[in-house]
Amino acid sequence: MSSSENIAVKTKPVTLWEVFTPQTSINLLAYTFLALHSVAYDQVLPVFLNYPRVTPDASNTHLPFQFTGGFGLSSDKIGTIFTVYGVSCGVVQFFLFPTLCARFGVLNCYRAASTCPPFPHSPHLFSHKPPN
Repeated sequence: MSSSENIAVKTKPVTLWEVFTPQTSINLLAYTFLALHSVAYDQVLPVFLNYPRVTPDASNTHLPFQFTGGFGLSSDKIGTIFTVYGVSCGVVQFFLFPTLCARFGVLNCYRAASTCPPFPHSPHLFSHKPPN
């Protein structure tokens, strides 16, 4: 037998307990929440933006979790919003993020982004006119 065959015979498969260390479990959990947020944002926001406007009153609004109505935007405006959002995310991802990672490191960039509220990536929510 050659030495490579000896090495292959002597190694045993990795167990699940060895794979799911605390660090890999934390990374998996963090990625799960990031993916969940991304999918929820991408799927629910267009519905909310298109849903007709409703004047808030005591019968239909119980903040922070129960409210009715949306922004009443047309699909062409929603498409424009997502186009601008996609282009700006591409610019940040290809030009700003590599510079920040080179200067501060990936872990520090991740920590800073994790502490930011979700408002910076949705400025269109705050630029809409109030109802007449």
